[in-house]
Amino acid sequence: MKAIKNIALAGIALMLMAPFMTASAQGPVIKRIEFTINAPFEMKDSNVVLAPGKYILLQTFQQHPNVFYLYQNDLMHRPIATVKTVRMDYSHRNYPHKTRMLLDMNEETLTALPVIKGWNIPGYDGWEIISTVMDRNRASIARNYSRHSRPVQATIIFWQ
Repeated sequence: MKAIKNIALAGIALMLMAPFMTASAQGPVIKRIEFTINAPFEMKDSNVVLAPGKYILLQTFQQHPNVFYLYQNDLMHRPIATVKTVRMDYSHRNYPHKTRMLLDMNEETLTALPVIKGWNIPGYDGWEIISTVMDRNRASIARNYSRHSRPVQATIIFWQ
């Protein structure tokens, strides 16, 4: 009889602790945005023209959700830039329904270049770039670029 009572008490204790155990295991998920762009481009406030290709934006830490590292091609090497952002508040409007890079055109140069100024992720507020620190030694800089005749396209994949 005592054994059944102990098992019942242990079961009740586990049921009471279960919500706390699952909540402590969950936390903010680090965001990862992969994108491919078909034209030379700039990250806002970087003053560096990057080559077309595949890039990855990865949140640095859960404690710093507004800081992202920019990687070129894959995560096998150090990041080529650190991107500091601020959140764009969509609380008064609808949240975005698809992942999208927010592009602007830098028309101050001889050739108009796309400038990535932020991005949206479905179901979240967006991120707007406030500063970019490039590692010019690591980045593939587009040395010979010309006006891009085709429309600029950025193909984006969002991972959580």
